[in-house]
Amino acid sequence: MCKVFIDTNIFLMLYQENKDNLNTIFEDISKLKDSLVFVDQVSDEFLRNRDKIFSELINNVINKKIPKPHVTSFIRSLDEFSELIKAGDELKSKHKKFIEKLKKIKNDLDTDILYTKFYELYNDSALTIYERTDDIVDKAHKRMLIGNPPIDDKKNTIGDQIIWETLISNLKDDLIFITHDKTYENHISFLKNEYKKRVDKELTITDKVSFALSKIEEKPSKSLIYFEKYAENPIVSAYVNLRNFKGWFLDILDIDIYYEDGKEDQIQPHEDIQFNTSLEDIEFTKKGEEMYDTLKKYETAFKNQISSILKNDGYGEVDIDAIDYDIVEYISPED
Repeated sequence: MCKVFIDTNIFLMLYQENKDNLNTIFEDISKLKDSLVFVDQVSDEFLRNRDKIFSELINNVINKKIPKPHVTSFIRSLDEFSELIKAGDELKSKHKKFIEKLKKIKNDLDTDILYTKFYELYNDSALTIYERTDDIVDKAHKRMLIGNPPIDDKKNTIGDQIIWETLISNLKDDLIFITHDKTYENHISFLKNEYKKRVDKELTITDKVSFALSKIEEKPSKSLIYFEKYAENPIVSAYVNLRNFKGWFLDILDIDIYYEDGKEDQIQPHEDIQFNTSLEDIEFTKKGEEMYDTLKKYETAFKNQISSILKNDGYGEVDIDAIDYDIVEYISPED
């Protein structure tokens, strides 16, 4: 039976996914349980890099300071100004609570959905887990000194070498090795040749879990196809980031969007923070609309590029106004 190994980086990339997609993708991975193998090194790497990911995320949120408005004495004299200050204080409080929530998820593993799903899989009795030994660590260190792949000049550790030596020392079957680490793809001839020599079986290196599913005649979910096909696409990633910023922009200014015939028509301050003077148009709505129009222009540009990507990938003409965060709707499960 062909064995399947999923590298740590695949699991860590799932921190980009929402809860529903995460559950669906792990359902896909679970279909491989009978052929899936792990190395205990993967568990160590997952925990170590998980902490790093959350630390960076928390620092990014902390550094996103809430801007203080520049106001005149006249604006301060307005009754509504105190309401605006109150809303700002409330936003600061939510910002602080959000940071506390992230810290709690980092420190309380049970609140981390990906952590829970990963270890439900890792601890499943149907899986085979190979442990590194002192002998394997010695062999891995020797690989690094010699310069044999898998090797990354940017790393000062031997994690990849330990994983490879552990697998090649224990397996007696064909292997599908799933990873986003380019060192495997870049040295595919060397690794396939070594696997054939030492195991007398075939090695396949891919970055797609769906490839392994196809070998057991299982269809991947739309969520998995989207994750594999577009998660690392710079255009799609930039679009998602823009959508997130656009939402943050509306929230921080407490703005409502008004629609006409299903399309965005104008933006106005939230009804609870209306100014009773012409300052509303001059100081708030005008600047807000200018900023929002700029965001919409960037959004349209990204949508056009995403539409072009989808068209080139065989999905035909795509209505750019229909493209939202979840472009997975354009992907056929049979693809």
